[in-house]
Amino acid sequence: MLKPSEFGITGKKRSITEHQTLVNRKLNALSNKKVAILATHGFEASELHSPKAALEEAGAQVHVIAPQEGTIRS
Repeated sequence: MLKPSEFGITGKKRSITEHQTLVNRKLNALSNKKVAILATHGFEASELHSPKAALEEAGAQVHVIAPQEGTIRS
């Protein structure tokens, strides 16, 4: 989980627009980046799908990598 300070959000009072600009700037850092998620049988679905969706929303190209070809089961 990212901390507010990682978005440049500090104790300083800022408008919602300023906060959104800082968040967008941080998220855009993932644009055109490739990210691999390693998973195998028995994974927790939420531990795969939630981070994958967040990374994709941030602009990353996400690949799920498994030890064997085919479908993995949670």
